[in-house]
Amino acid sequence: MTSTLSKLIATRRMLYASAVILMLVLAFALTFVLQAAPSWITLLPAIPIVLLGMMFGLRGGIFSAAAAATLFLIWALTNDQADGLAYVHRPGVFFALGAIAGYVAHGWLGDFSPRRALLHGEIKHGIRHQEVVMYYQPVVDTASGRVLTLEALARWHHPKRGLVLPPAFLPAAETDRDTIWELTHHSLELALSQCSAWQDQGHEAGVSVNLSSVSFDRPELAAELSQLLSKTGLPANRLTLEVTEGAVMSDPTHATEVLSEIRGSQAPMIAIDDFGTGHSSLARLEQLPVDVLKIDRRFLADFPTHGNPALIRAIVDLAHALGLSAYAEGVEDERTLAAVCQLGCDAVQGFHLAKPMPYEDVAPWLARHVEVEDAVPARRRAGVGPRAPLAPASRRR
Repeated sequence: MTSTLSKLIATRRMLYASAVILMLVLAFALTFVLQAAPSWITLLPAIPIVLLGMMFGLRGGIFSAAAAATLFLIWALTNDQADGLAYVHRPGVFFALGAIAGYVAHGWLGDFSPRRALLHGEIKHGIRHQEVVMYYQPVVDTASGRVLTLEALARWHHPKRGLVLPPAFLPAAETDRDTIWELTHHSLELALSQCSAWQDQGHEAGVSVNLSSVSFDRPELAAELSQLLSKTGLPANRLTLEVTEGAVMSDPTHATEVLSEIRGSQAPMIAIDDFGTGHSSLARLEQLPVDVLKIDRRFLADFPTHGNPALIRAIVDLAHALGLSAYAEGVEDERTLAAVCQLGCDAVQGFHLAKPMPYEDVAPWLARHVEVEDAVPARRRAGVGPRAPLAPASRRR
């Protein structure tokens, strides 16, 4: 699969490069062929050259500016030469003008992408027509094997593209604050109602939902969460809100105020996601009303062969010193599971335990794994004896 994808990318780049070269050759050829034609006809080759320059300019960066300056220099050096050279400067001028126009447009448009703009319209339609669904991945306690919660992960059932994962549509949704909140609200409502449904079937596992950084700017966030909990009938202590370390530390004072208001109104659990890759201040971290640090999965890449156990141990010890739980994400195999258990992680999540599953598969999976003792034997094998799981929401503020 990977090799096929690489070949497709290489083929696409080769075709693109060939098209660029062909366009340049044709443009230069037309320039010389039309030397004797009326002056307005000699402008025809300018069209593809200007477009080509704009393609380079829209990519932004120093390359476009350098290309434009160089071509203008060529024009200046050849402007007073013989007639044969007089036609050489025209493609350079046209290209330079296109590059400058593209570069200016890039500055105005920023990261604008026609494909992203199209996806933005489609994702809004998808949210409103229930095309965005939740998949769930269990988080398992390392001492008892009990499923603590299931993280809700958005998936988009696109009518033409099939199942679309978040990296493909989140950047489009994040271009507009209303759209990303609409997606967040939809995810919350769907996850809470579905968790309430499996709890009615006798399963105690809660649900974790990712809260976008845009949500922190909504004064009515706590009230809206309260309304959703009342509407779905899910006890607040069964909900975990996950916020990224970057979102919290970008404005820790404001984040503390918002999270404290949420905690005061309904008292859900709060987890800092992707912990360890940001710039958390220990003083700020101690003040935050949070319960869980979720260790970023990048720390577990190629772990334990190439990982740094000392870093994971440091995060675990920090969490425990603050009265928090430490969860490990990205546990992909038995060796990693054994290692993070030995390092003291309180709960684990990853493909080794279960892949994200659609809502319809959650209740049957939970029924087969009421106590996932066989799936989490690593703590005992690693020589770490049974312990009492840390109480949920161990540090209430």
